[in-house]
Amino acid sequence: MSSKNRGRNSMAKKVICLALGALVLVLSLPAEAQQPKKVSRIGILTSADPASEFTRFKAIRQARLFDQTLRTK
Repeated sequence: MSSKNRGRNSMAKKVICLALGALVLVLSLPAEAQQPKKVSRIGILTSADPASEFTRFKAIRQARLFDQTLRTK
């Protein structure tokens, strides 16, 4: 082998080692999941007609900032 071929082989080995090292580093980093939005819960206890109560809180439901629970007697 000539000295040129040895230099190329040495450089190729260095590139392969660097690529494998980078791959191991990237694969070992933990992935973080996206956190869900915080949703507040509002409970309503009423003796009125459920339809009339739902129309009263229509704007809150449309904002989707709250999880509503309506319970009637």
